[in-house]
This record gives sequence, structure tokens and C-alpha cells, in this order.
Amino acid sequence: MTKVVCSHTNSGDKKLKITHVECHPECLVIVFQAQCNAECELDYHILQKEIQRVFKVKDDICVGGSCLVEDTEGEWHRGRVLRKKGNIYEAFLIDTGHVLAVEETHLAAACDELFQLPPKVVLGVFASILPLGERWGPKAINYFSSLVGLQITGHVKAVTPYQLFILEVPKIITDVLELKLGKFIDGDSFCLLLTLNNSEKPGDFWHVPDQLFPCLPVGSKENVKITGAISPNKFYCQIQKWHKELEYLTGAMHLYYEALVGENTISCDSLGLLCAAKRQSGQWHRGVIKQFLSDHVEVWFMDFGIIEAVPPSCIWKLKAEFMTLPMISFPCALSCFGSQDETAIKFQLKELTQALIGQTSVCIHVDLYNNTERLYYITLQKQNVGINADTVLNCKPCPDRYTSSESYSGNKDTKTCLPERDILFSSHCKREEMQINSFYGAFVVYVINPSDFWIQTCRYQNEFQALMKNIACTYSHCRDDEMVLKKPEPGLLCCARYSRDGCYYRGVVTKVFRVSITVYFLDFGNTDTIPCHYVKTLLPEYADLPALAMCCSLACTFPVDGVWVKKETDFFKNVVLNKPLLLHVIEKQNNKYIVNVQCHTGFLQGNVATCMVQAGYAEYRLKPPDSVLRAAKKGHNWNHFKCKKEKMNTENTGNICKNKVSGNGDILQKEKSLNTPEMPTESVAPSCFGEGAMSKTHKSVCEEKLVYKELVFKPGAVYEVVCSCIFSPSDFSCQLQSKLPELNNLMGQIQIYYKNHTNPYKTGQVACVVKCSKDGKWYRASVVQQVSTNEVDVVFVDYGYRERVSLKDLQGVLPDFLILESQAFRCGLKNIVLQTDSLNWSEEVHRQFEDFISSSRGPLTCTIYALVRVSPNCLCNVVDLQTPLISVEEFLRERGLTQSEYIGLRNLSSLGSLYSFCYSSFNIKIGGEEEVYITHVNSPSKFYCQLNRNTKTLEALMKKVSDVSKMSNNANYQTSNTRLCIARYVEDGLFYRALAFPVESASFLSVDYVDFGNRGMVARDQLMPIPDSATDLLFTPMQAIKFYLSDLMGTEFPARITTWFVKTFLGKLLKAVILSRESDGKIVVELYDGQLKVSQKIKEKVLEELAQENRTEQFRSNEGGICHMEDDTEINKASVKDPEILKLKTEVKCKVYDVYCRTDTGENSGNEEQTACTTPKLCSGFSKQQTLPNCTGQQEKSNKNIPTLSSLPQRDIQVNTEVAGYISHVNSPSSFYVHFAEDENVIIKLADDLNETLENRGRENCLDVLRVGDLIVAEHDADCFYYRAVIKTLKSGKSYEVEFIDYGNAAVVSSSKICRIPEKFLTLPRFSVHCFLSSVTSVAGEKWTRGSAAYFARTVSDKPVACKFLQQHGEKWEIDVICNGESLSNSLLREIDSIRWKTKAARVKNTSVKPVSIFPQVLNSGQVEAAEVVNISKSGEFYVQLVKNSQILHELNVRLDKEARKSDLLKVDDIEQGLVCITQSERNLKWYRSKVIKKFIREKLILVFFMDYGTCEMVSLNRAKMLSDEIKSIPKQAVFCKWICFKNLKKIHLDHVVNALLDCEIRILFLRYLKSSSIWEVDILIGEVTLQEYLNQLLSHCCAIVGPEKCSNTNCKEFGPSLKINSLMWMLLRSGRTYPGCATAVTDPSNFSIQFEVFFDCMRNLSLLLSDLPDNLPALPEEHVMPGAICLIEFGLEAEWYRAEISEVTSQSVFLTFIDYGFLRSIPYSDIHKLKVLPESLLYLPRLAHSCSLHDTVPGKGEHWSDEAILLFQKLLHKPGLIFHFIHYGSEMKLEVDVLCEDSNLSDALIAAGHAVCSQSRCCPIPVDRL
Repeated sequence: MTKVVCSHTNSGDKKLKITHVECHPECLVIVFQAQCNAECELDYHILQKEIQRVFKVKDDICVGGSCLVEDTEGEWHRGRVLRKKGNIYEAFLIDTGHVLAVEETHLAAACDELFQLPPKVVLGVFASILPLGERWGPKAINYFSSLVGLQITGHVKAVTPYQLFILEVPKIITDVLELKLGKFIDGDSFCLLLTLNNSEKPGDFWHVPDQLFPCLPVGSKENVKITGAISPNKFYCQIQKWHKELEYLTGAMHLYYEALVGENTISCDSLGLLCAAKRQSGQWHRGVIKQFLSDHVEVWFMDFGIIEAVPPSCIWKLKAEFMTLPMISFPCALSCFGSQDETAIKFQLKELTQALIGQTSVCIHVDLYNNTERLYYITLQKQNVGINADTVLNCKPCPDRYTSSESYSGNKDTKTCLPERDILFSSHCKREEMQINSFYGAFVVYVINPSDFWIQTCRYQNEFQALMKNIACTYSHCRDDEMVLKKPEPGLLCCARYSRDGCYYRGVVTKVFRVSITVYFLDFGNTDTIPCHYVKTLLPEYADLPALAMCCSLACTFPVDGVWVKKETDFFKNVVLNKPLLLHVIEKQNNKYIVNVQCHTGFLQGNVATCMVQAGYAEYRLKPPDSVLRAAKKGHNWNHFKCKKEKMNTENTGNICKNKVSGNGDILQKEKSLNTPEMPTESVAPSCFGEGAMSKTHKSVCEEKLVYKELVFKPGAVYEVVCSCIFSPSDFSCQLQSKLPELNNLMGQIQIYYKNHTNPYKTGQVACVVKCSKDGKWYRASVVQQVSTNEVDVVFVDYGYRERVSLKDLQGVLPDFLILESQAFRCGLKNIVLQTDSLNWSEEVHRQFEDFISSSRGPLTCTIYALVRVSPNCLCNVVDLQTPLISVEEFLRERGLTQSEYIGLRNLSSLGSLYSFCYSSFNIKIGGEEEVYITHVNSPSKFYCQLNRNTKTLEALMKKVSDVSKMSNNANYQTSNTRLCIARYVEDGLFYRALAFPVESASFLSVDYVDFGNRGMVARDQLMPIPDSATDLLFTPMQAIKFYLSDLMGTEFPARITTWFVKTFLGKLLKAVILSRESDGKIVVELYDGQLKVSQKIKEKVLEELAQENRTEQFRSNEGGICHMEDDTEINKASVKDPEILKLKTEVKCKVYDVYCRTDTGENSGNEEQTACTTPKLCSGFSKQQTLPNCTGQQEKSNKNIPTLSSLPQRDIQVNTEVAGYISHVNSPSSFYVHFAEDENVIIKLADDLNETLENRGRENCLDVLRVGDLIVAEHDADCFYYRAVIKTLKSGKSYEVEFIDYGNAAVVSSSKICRIPEKFLTLPRFSVHCFLSSVTSVAGEKWTRGSAAYFARTVSDKPVACKFLQQHGEKWEIDVICNGESLSNSLLREIDSIRWKTKAARVKNTSVKPVSIFPQVLNSGQVEAAEVVNISKSGEFYVQLVKNSQILHELNVRLDKEARKSDLLKVDDIEQGLVCITQSERNLKWYRSKVIKKFIREKLILVFFMDYGTCEMVSLNRAKMLSDEIKSIPKQAVFCKWICFKNLKKIHLDHVVNALLDCEIRILFLRYLKSSSIWEVDILIGEVTLQEYLNQLLSHCCAIVGPEKCSNTNCKEFGPSLKINSLMWMLLRSGRTYPGCATAVTDPSNFSIQFEVFFDCMRNLSLLLSDLPDNLPALPEEHVMPGAICLIEFGLEAEWYRAEISEVTSQSVFLTFIDYGFLRSIPYSDIHKLKVLPESLLYLPRLAHSCSLHDTVPGKGEHWSDEAILLFQKLLHKPGLIFHFIHYGSEMKLEVDVLCEDSNLSDALIAAGHAVCSQSRCCPIPVDRL
């Protein structure tokens, strides 16, 4: 390489502007171009003119010489020749930075005068930095790319003869190290890497006192790190075994000398030889002064052998106590130059290069010590001390890094990719092969994932063992230069040394690099990159055995979420590794075998694919899924997967769609419906018979997979059954009597078909038809597992029998034979001691049970009492069987073989985990009377009741539910089922027992409140699983009983009748007379309210409604609208007493939209109508039609079938109902539209499904004439999406004004963009509610000013609000909107008065400020970005800045600075809450884009939010300026995120999370954007693992250190799921930095609170905000009084306001932590009304008090601090000038700090006084080196 020489003319500092950076991942050095001497621009211009005029002399120009070069346009430039090939020269133009290839005729010699001016463009290399690994990462490349345009100042280390500057830039080095983009290497070593010349003689080394010089015996070996390398004959070696001592010394020096910073510095010339100096890294080290510069001192650091320039203020005398440790680096030279062995020299130089690049430890052998030169001559050796190079480890080459959960095709670090296997197959090596449809004994040798793993068969194992012994004998003693593979190239066979165990294995070369070779190991399947000298020639005798590793993939097994993740791969490894396996080869694709794998040892046995599917770690498919991704066009940030059903034929129902249930790993992955109608449904449940079930956790295109549908029942259902198969009383199968004719008919068809046809069975298929060996008939069956090459275990799905049959007796099943469900369903008896093993049942019980079945002589009545999951894919129905005379329970009780129902239900747990709550008939007798309360109404004829006699049971239940709800989400309870849960009910905030079902939304679950009968949508964090220990909650029967009113069953009622019924009878004590119990379990009753018969009252009410409606219809028809309906006429004529009158009613039915939004998760609620009593209904909007002009009778006839708004179902909204929602469209405060939060996902799905339907079937535009009120779909111009709309008015031409009914906005649309609405979209109500704000009626008549309307829109825009519906006025609702705890009705009136005053003043000023908004960044679900965390809150919310946008952020700051110079200051009157502008920070005087939070006119201050940084600050009112549209167009640079795993953390403190986010490179996986709260739900990646996995590893490591007794207390306090806690951001601190501050509260050295000086201005701002609070702050609701809640409280003698966090709640007291001071106080529980809701403006300031603990310091005696220690510590903390040295975050975000006061460390003072000792064991903070 080119020799690097020092150029005195170019030495020193250079100021440059970077114009270009070349950064390639594989290139170690970063090359840049820069411009200098910008002030000499005129000189360069004159020079260029002069160059054109001078006479050009042709001459021979050597490489490296200066010349003049002519470009393609005939202009001449100064240049330098880079290389020459023939008559073509490559020249570098030194003033433009370009390289030109020109012929010799375009070159001319140049005189020296033309080169006196230095080059305008400087070429350079950033010195002293190298990548962390072998290549630069994407984050580093982004960083270096962002440097373009920046001004830098650097120190020139050297200049090559070709004028390449090696520039050391401190700022860049600091950034690279802090951002963890690369590693540091000293400048001399860096220069050496660029040259590595071997001609230099040993140079002069710096001398130190003899007592500091290390003494190493000749012949010894040491592990060292090479530093300060100037040449191979002049470098330093740092002794690694003393590295820990150096760290202790550095820490002590840091504490001592940092305390001196700021004092009077002693002049450098009086310091003497030895000194202590602060390096660029910020650490203090021992050094020797080399020379004095103008403003710096060059210091040689003795422990590193390197020289750095240090400011004089950072140099001090070296104290004597810091000279006890010898210098840990020593001067060296390579011994090899003493001989002329070129091979040895080449090898040593290569080892030196690798050691410098890797900055890793290397072993040296001390050959000689020259006392005169004080120089060690050494030889570099490959192997480190302590490892025996001759030892052959008995390991196979399967490195840990290959346990990656990623697929091989997506993992860039994994070398085992298809091209490399292709090289193997094209090489001369033989390879083992397997035959299709054959079986082999094998074992797995290497795993990437279940779709890519390598196996060896047992065929050659003896030969292979012998081969490995011979290879070890041949190669393990081989010297490095022996048998090295010559001229390596891809495809050559070799024997290579695996880096992990030092053993040699057969391989094939796949890639060749400069000093290393990538090798694919023939017998194991993995790869490794190995130094060239460890890749040996493979002897011919070792190539005879074929390559044994064969790549395989599990047949029909695919990842749940589209890519194999770590937990799935780990499960697969646990099953298959180190076990003998049986492989069945299905097919071969390219060079990969598709196999079925059987495992017969270990914890999981049988078919491996089946085990994975049953455990939920894989999906069973016949072919890979083709993902159908259809992004919503309407600006939503969700990606919706569409499931398109493909029919195999017109009757096929075997194609099963799967739904994605994301975000909750606790939800069972294979859901089965329990909320089905009383008749069995066709939903597919987990099969009891092996592989019959498909996972429902991934939503994709449904593929052809033949499975049988299962019968699923609801507890309480009653059927007539036939018992078909008995194994034991807890394991028998039944068939539905009603389905037997269908089964018999199907069996006949099967016999006929298979007698005359053959349909070969396909291996791997689940459903099949089997010929029974006993009767020769064909039966439907499911394959459980393959037990041998010719036998399988099957279960007869219609009878329950299990049998082992021959493969020749299997046939493929026709799709037509799949339509009928599997007729056998598994059962177990209740109220006997249940046992899962049939053999454990006594012969007596078994015989008695069979006697009962056989004596029944006919159908049995089966009542379903509960569902139990006995295995991942099998449900068992807990039942009671009954003959007309006796039940099996009574039969066995008479024989003493049963137990009480209480005990029996609890014994269900022995079968498995409950999949449903338990049913009870409560011994209700026909003809009896019961006092009941109606708890939920579907309709007046169908409702749920609770028995009055069960009141005490209900009270006990509620108490138990309340107790469980107060348990932390992170409590260590055990639960086997999250389907059974307690869920918060939105209307009262209390928890109730519920059964949870997944829906399409990742944020919500559908729940059935089993004790009340109603259903609702609940956010996932508002739900808690019932722990297994809460047996009362699990086994107490469901309290809600469904009743049917006797003579009104099946009747459909108008919504008004249902509403009246709810208002009249809900919650009222009534008398129910039990009339009958239907065969299907329905209980039919007559209901009485005192003496009033309820059914009679209902009939009377219906007739009243019909009469009034008839009058309305007549009026409307007279107005030219709707024709009178005949059915209504008939109803009016009918007698009032006629019980059939209601069945003639054909009015709009009470339909439910939540049936639509719930996807096919196995639930079927088609027969379960939901009504208005639990969820408010939406009003319909338009109620009256108007006819457009020019409508003829014929046209009216043609449009007769066009629906209107009245065609949609209506949902009544109850007066005074308060609903969470957000504003979808605003016209003014007198006219806006509201969305309910619970409808958000439904609205999105509606838009997607509507447009998909129109695309699939075509748009029906045959709507020639439309009338006002017609319901249609119309295209929205902004996104070209179609939405439901209603015609409002006719415009000119063929255009109409329409209102989009689900959003509220209006538009004028051409008739060509209007289509007929598909009928299925008439089942959903209108989703936007037209409203006006309460208390604004007084101004409703006035024209709203822009200011007041804008204020309202700005206040509610994109924010969750609470809407309280007060009164309906026509089609509009009067509501109050509560935003951030404040009623907008009041605040708007105040704003109106203010705006009126401003408007008068503005008439003179005639100026206004338009409100502007800045959009968030465009991110997509699934996008992964490197990011840096700005700040974080206690509830897991945080702001990040994306690394890729660092250049954008830099340019934005530059533009803001320019913008501020030319922009005018805003007028004080124009600054209002919500305004977006630019403001100047008082901390650094920089300008930032800001949003005004609050204005303080008297103090002339405003609180602003810096939207690009996620922080707040109080700035001057006179430092705010207008924001231009150009700057506004740049998206916000701070992204608001919420970590999805935060609430699932079990044993991990927030401090661990914070430390990880600060100390590790992180990437953000964006999952879902929550529009209502403007936040991204994200996961966090550290390296290739998630943050949660990383923290789990940390926790396990910590447990190993501190023991279980400490780790058991690591549960962080979790917030109650009822409240979105107003969490405050933590201002993140950086480890190792010092902060001045003062103590605010002191308990002891392990628990004290401090405030940092940097936050003192925040305290001032906080005081201003607290002094300006309104008088009517709302009280914190009682249900929100829970640990973790933030609130306000007035405290002290002067009754001042404080921010506080509730730390503990008892029945007597509430304990508060004052978060800005750190002290704790308690108030009586009766005073909780004094706790106030925290206003939004107070949420933006961070916590100002930090809880601290002295680092590494514990009590000297016992576990607690003595009074003397506390007194001394308090006295020390009261001193002024405290400096806090932050170490890391401890538990509960407590800061581990060292406290420095004057010249002493407070820990040392406590230890010296005998009150404390240094801790020797503590839980390590992140990062943990051993992870």
C-alpha cells in the first residue's frame, strides 16, 4: 500500500466543509471529500482562468505526478495522475473532486506556480474509527451520510504522497462511540492499518520510571491488545489480565480529578514529566507530556501507548497513589524481521492486521528483551493463553449464533443460503440421498428453523465416527503453514477448522475473501468464515464417504405469523435435537427434502408437526399461504388482511378462514365458540382427534385443507343423544339423535362410492375414509399419527372409536363427504371423581355406567354443564345424561358413586382447564314461581334474569371479583386460561366475570358478562384472567338465566318497544312463573309485575305505537313520500286481544352491528340479538323524505327500491349516557359529528369490505333519478374510496350534495360516482352522531367566528373525548364534551367572549394568525426503524427520533435558524393554546417547532411542546414567531410510541427498560397506529431479539447474582386496568455523567431524593402553572384512586398545590409520593375527594425529584442503617455544591449515584466513620457483559 508520511505543511488542525462521503458496509475506512479556504474563492477563479491561457506542454507524467487535465468540454483543470493503463490515464481533479479517464493527448505538464494554491477539494479518511464488526451497520452509514454539508475541525494525523489526508475529528469520534456505531482505534494504529510497511527500524519509545515499567520473562506468553501501532517495529501491547486493575485506577482518577475541574489550573510547564490527563473519551489516565502546542498539550498515555492533544485545563499532576500500578502497556517489535523468512513475515503481518482491525485480544510469545532500547521482541500467536491448541473437542460445528429464529433467507448473518448449497451440489463430492416415500432413522445436526434444518441418517454413522477420528489425527497437529488449501475458489473440497471448538471437519469452499474463507460443512449443514491458514487440503481418502448433511423441511408445517420466530424454532429444537428420529420423505423440492418427522423419546412424542400445531407454534397447511394484503386507502394506519374464500365446489365448506389475534399472547391460540345458538353450529373447533384442527392465529388466504367440522355447544344446551362409544365415565362419545338420519344417509353414499371408486389417500392429509376390519364398511376418520411405514392411528369421527389400521385401508375423502359435521362429541360425567385415565376407574363404576346406558333403551337427554380443554386440541363436554325416568347422576348416587355438585364441579380441573363457566339449572321446577331481576334485554320476549334467592351468592362473587381486580397485572398468580376472565364494564367502571372472545381488533376483545347476560367490547388492558387459585370465580355457576316470554316467543319488536321495556322493567323485582322447559333447554315463563301481566302490557304498548305510526305514515304519504303499507292496515284491523297480531309486524328489525364486526372466530351469534340496554344506539339522522324537483311518477317507480336512512337499524342513545369517542367532523360547535371509540374498528372494516364488495361484483350505477334521503354509496375525491352516503340536495347538472353518514362530512358528487348500496351494508347503523355543544344555543343564531370555530376544532381534533348525551332535538343531540377533564361547554363560552374582544381589536390591526398543523411521519405497520429514545414515561409511553432522519433533523434546525432571522415575532394576542409556531429555547437559545400548551400573560411566558423532540419548556412570550408552510410540511421528528409488552412485564423493573433503551442500539417495530390517541403501538428490538427477551435474559442473570429472595420482589407496580394513567415523562440521564443539584428529602443513604440544577427552571415553570389553576378542578374518581395514578393535592399550612403519585391504598389511608420533592405523605381515605385530576398542561413537565441510592454502599452492620449513619448522611447532604455522579438506574427508577462534596465522596465518609461498607454483590445494570 501507499506509504503514509507526515507532511509538515499539512499538519495541525483543518477546518473543512464536507461535500461528499463514501461509506460502504464492507470498507473499513470512511473516505470523504471536503472543501477548504472558502474565503479564497476569488483566487481559485483567477487561477482557473490562468490555466486556460497558459501554453500546454506535453510530457511523460508519472503516476502520482501533478498535471493539467482537459475535460470533455475542453476546459483544463489541475489534476494528479492516479493510474496508467496503456495510453489511458486516470486523473483526479484536485479542485472539483472528480476522476477523469483521458488519453495521453489530454494531459499536459504543469509548472509549480500553478500549484502554489492548495487543492480546493480535500480527499480524506476519518481516522481512529473502525466498525464494531466486520462491516458498518445501516445506522452507521446513515450517520456518515448525514455529515454532508457540515463544517468540521480535525487534526491531520498524516498525509499520503497522493495527498490523502488522514484526519482525526474529535466530534465524529465521540458521536461514533456514543451512538455505538463503531469502535475506537488510536491514530497511529489506524495509519499503520493503511500502510503496514515492514521496512521501518524500531523507533524511539517514551521512557517512564523503572518502577512503572512492566517486567515480562523471556519465553512467557501473554494475552494482549495491540495499541499505538506506528509500524510493525514500533507498537505497544496492553496486558489484558491487568485490564480490571486499570478500570479501578481510571475510576479513582475520575472521581479525584473531576472534582478539581473548575479550580485554578496549574500552568503546564510546572507539571513535570508524569501527569494525569483527560482523554477525548472523557476518562482520566496516566500520561507523559510530549510537547506544548499553541492551545493544547500533546500527552503520551502510558497505559495505551498513544498520543493525544489535551487542553491545559484537563492536565494535572499525577498523585503518588496513582503510580502503584505498573504501566500495563509495553513497547514491542515483531521478531520475524530478524530472519528473512518471507512466509513468517507475511503471517505475522496478517496477524497484526487482524488484531488491529478486530481490536481483540491476541496471544504473544516474548522472544527477546533489549535492555538498551527497552523493547520487547515478540511473535504473534493465533491461540490465546489458557486454551490447549492440541485438544480436540468432541463437538459438532453448530455455533450458537445459528440458533437464530429468522429464516435462512432473511438472516444476513447466516451464510447457509441456497447458492452455497448449489456449490456443494456442483462440486466433486458425493452426497447421500433419500428416496421419496421411504422411511429413515436419522438425527438432526443443525437447525435454522422448522423449514430449514439438516439431518444425518443412521446409515453411515460407524463410518462417519471412524472418519472423524482419522481427520482429528491428521489435522489437529498440523502447523499453520502445512497443507493449506492453495488457490481456494468456490466449489473446492477442504478440511476446515471450526472456530467454535478448534476441530477440523470436511467442507466445501463457498466464498473467498482477502484473509478468510467461508466454508460449508458437508456433514452438518452450517457455515463458518475461517482464516485461510485453517482451511486445509482434504486428503482423497477422506472424500470417499458422501456428504451426510441433508437439508429438510417439515411437511405441511408453516409459521403462525408468516416467519419463524425464536420461540417456535426453540420449541422445534427441544423436540428434535439429540434424539433418534423417524423420517418419512414426502417429496424433494430442488435440493431440499420435505419430510414428516416422528419422535419416540423425550417430553413430546409422536409426529413433530402435530406437536407444534397442538402447542400453537405452527400451522398445518397443504401449501404455503399466499398473503393477501389490502391496505385501506382512506388514510388509516392499519393493514387489513382479507380472507377470500375459494369454493372447491358449490357445497364445500372445508375451506377454513383464519383470523389473526394479535397483541395478546395469553389468548388461547385455537379458539372455540361458546356463544353459539342452542342448536350445534358449524364452527370449527380444536379437534379431539389429533391434527384435525387448524390454528386460528393467522389470517391469510384460505387454502384447501380437508378437515371435519366439529359440533360445539353452549353450557345449558339440552339435546337428545345416543351414546356411541364408552371408554370411561369421563371419556365417552355421544351422537345427536336429530342428526342420525343424515349420518345414515351419508354412510350409505360413502359405501356406494368407495365400492366402485378409488380415491388415493395423500400422505399428511388429516381427513380420510377408512375401511373397518371388523365389518368391512367405510367410515369417515381422522389420522392421529403415523406409527410405522404402513400403519396409522385413526379415530372414527362419527362414532368416537380409535383404531390402528393399515395404510392400504385408507382412502382420500371427497369434499362432499365433509359437509356433515363430525357426529361424535367427547363427553364426561359431572359430579363424580373425574379421572383422565380410563384404567383408574373401578370396574364397579364402569359397569354401573354401562348398565345405565344399555338399560335406557332409547335416546338419552344430554345437558351440557361446562366445557373443559383436556389437551391443546381437544374439548370435553361435561354433561348429565337422563332417561325419561332417572338421570345418570341419580342412578350413580343411589349406588354411592357420586359427590355433591360443589365438589364435582371443582374436580373438573383434573380433566384439564375450564373452557367455559359452569351452568346450573338452580333446581328450577316447572310450575314453580321465582322472584327474579331482569339484568339484560335482547327483546321483550327474550331476556336474562338473576334469581333473587341467589343474591348472597352474587354478593360473594362481586366481593371476590373486586379482590382479584385489585391484584396487580404482574402478580405471580398462576392461570391456565385467559378465556375465563374478569372484565371492566364501561358504564360503571367495575369488574365482572366474563368470557372473552377475540375480534379482529388487536386492541379489544368481545366479552360475555356471564352473570348478567350482556355482551360488550373491552380493551385488552381492561381485562384480567382469573387465577387458578380463585376457584369460587371459576366454578360458581353462571348467574344469568335466559327466559322467554310465553306467548311472545319469536316476535320481533320495534326499537321503541324494546327501549320502553328496558326502562320499565330492567333491574326491577318481578315474579316469574315457570311454564315449561323446551327440549332444547329454553325456559319459558310468564312474567308478573305485582298483579300486572307483563306480556299483556307489551301487546297494549305495541298497538299504541302502531296507531301513532299509522297516523305518521298517512301524513308522510300525503306529502308525496312513502306509500301506505298493507301490512300496517291489517295490523290496525286486528283485534287487540289477538295473540298473533305481533307476528304480522313487518317493521324494521332490531339488528345488531356487533355481529358484523365479529369475524369468524368460531363464534356464531346470529341468533343472539343485542339491543340498546347495554350499549347506546345511534340515531338515524334524516327522518323525512323530500322529493327532488322534476321527479315523474315513472321515475319514482324505478327508484322505489332505493333504501333510505330509515332502512338502517337504529340504536337509541340513553339520556345522560356518557360515551368515550372522538369528533369525526366539525362544521362549528353547533354542528359536529361524533364517533364512538368502540366503533372505530367496525368503521374501518366497513369501508374496506364495502370497497372490496364493489370491486368484486362491479358497481351498479343504474340510479338515474335520486331523491333527498336516498341511501347510496358515493366516491370521496380525496382517496377515491366509496363510502355510505345520503342525498342531501340536487346541484346543477347531474351532481348531488351528499353527506357521508359514517363520518358527517359532505361533498358534491357527480352521478357517475354514485352507486347502489349492497344490501348487506344495510344491517349496520349510521356511525356518526350529529351533535351540538350544550350551552351554545345562545350563540347558535349568530355566525360563528373563525376563531371560536377553530378553537373548538383544535381542542377536540384527534383527541379522545367523553361525550355526555343530554337531550335530543330532532335529528341532533345536545351533548357536553369533556376533554382532558374539562367541559368544553364552559371553556368555549369563555373563548367566545375573548374572541369577540379580539375581533374588535382586530378591526384596527387587520391581522390574524391561521392555525396550522404539522403531520406525523408516514409509517407503516410492520416497518422497522433504528431509533433513539428521547424520553419515557412510567406507563411505557415514550418519544423516539428515527436514526434515518438525523440528516432531516439537522437540516430542519438549520432552516429554523434561518426562518427565525427573517420571520416577525407573533403578537401576544395571536398566541393561544394549540397554536403551532417556532419558539426559542431559553436553555440553548435554539429555535424549535412548538405547540403552545398554555399562556401566562402576567409572567410573559408560554409553556410549549417541542414536537420534534418530545419535550416541553417554558419560554418567553416574546420569543415566538410564525411558522411558514414550507417548514410546516416537514413531518414531526419525534414519534409518540407505546411499547406493547410494557404491561406484560412480570419481574422486570422500569429501570431495566430505561437502561436498555439508553445503552443499547434499538430498532422500533411499528405495529399499529391508534388514531384516537395519536400513538403508535410498537415492539422494540435489540439486535435480533425483542426487548422483552433481552430483559428476561437480564433478569435471569440478575437472579443468579442476588439470589431468589431479592428477585422475588422485582415486580414493578402495575397500574390498574381501569384507567389510562396520566403518566409523566422521565428526563433520561446518561450513565457516567455528573450533575450538580441538591437534596430535597432524605430517609437514609439508600433512599433519598434530589433535584438537579438543570431542572431548576422547570421548578420555576411548575410553580407558575400551579399558581394558575382554576378553582373548580374535578375530583379524581374513586375508581381511579389506585397505585400509580397521578393527581393534584392541596397541602401544607399555606394550602399549596402539589403533584403527587398514589403509591399505596388501604381501607384507611391513601399514601402519596410528592413527585417533585420526593417526600411521602398520607391522607385518610375519607379525604380522597381532595385528590384532583391533573390538567393536561401539568403533564408536560417531567418529574423533578429523583429517588436515589448511594452506589455500591450498604449498612456496615445489619440490614438497616443506624441512626448515627442517617444523621451523618443528612448533615453531609445539606452542604452546598453537591455533585451527583450518575451510575445507572436501579429498581423502581431509583438512581444509583455517587455523591461528591468538596474533595470527598460521601460513601467514603460513611465507610471511614464505620457506618457503611462497600457492597460486594449487587444486581448488574444493563448492559451485562455476560449476556
